[in-house]
Amino acid sequence: MSVDTSHEIELDNGRRVHGFVDDGFGPVMDAFVSNFVERHDLGAGCAVFVDGRPVVDVWGGTADRRTGRPWEHDTAAVIFSCSKGLLAICAYLLVEDGRLDLDAPIEHYWNVQKITGLSRAVVTQPTAHGVDNRATLDAIARSNGAMLGIAPILGARVVPNGIVYAILAFIFLYFATVTGATFLLMVSGLEAVTAFSAVIAWINNMGPGLNEVGPAANFAGLSAFQKWVGVFTMLAGRLELFTILVLFTRGFWRR
Repeated sequence: MSVDTSHEIELDNGRRVHGFVDDGFGPVMDAFVSNFVERHDLGAGCAVFVDGRPVVDVWGGTADRRTGRPWEHDTAAVIFSCSKGLLAICAYLLVEDGRLDLDAPIEHYWNVQKITGLSRAVVTQPTAHGVDNRATLDAIARSNGAMLGIAPILGARVVPNGIVYAILAFIFLYFATVTGATFLLMVSGLEAVTAFSAVIAWINNMGPGLNEVGPAANFAGLSAFQKWVGVFTMLAGRLELFTILVLFTRGFWRR
């Protein structure tokens, strides 16, 4: 389709709106322009087809705030959940053509023999946005040994659920330790940058921090309480968090 750039509207801030609208679709252009003038949109595009014929094709504004790059006719954009509507349209077109049966077993179109819980599933279940879809994704997740329907792969093997949970737990403990230790240092008198950089230096065992504990200074000026926070944080980092947490379990002390 050729691009019609004969219609151009210049906004008060120097940006421009390009494109065309057919007779009877003027309000679409008005709404598009007001999106910039009244709602302060950065950049956008809109195309409407009726019976396969383009009746609205407008674009304008800025695509990149940092560089000022203008929004062009072919500028790509993230559409988020709009893809759900597109998927539904495509699915119903296939149904209309007789190429898709929503009540047919899903294995008729997709090999699900190795996925526990989907042997009796029908096409409507994975395409529905509701409880059935959640149950289907959970079945896929359990079969793949991954969570939330996403299967991390290492080499040619799917990473088991236990390892995924352990990695997520380690990440959580890491940031929880950093946050907690930084908070203790701040309430004991250190300013934010010094406290945070000290904790990062301690937990990663990597040397100096910033500001009061920077390369031209040291940790000698910290109070006894702050140094004890540092000792715990260094041990947590050196022992990789999980090991030191064993000390706080009842099973460890029973032995």
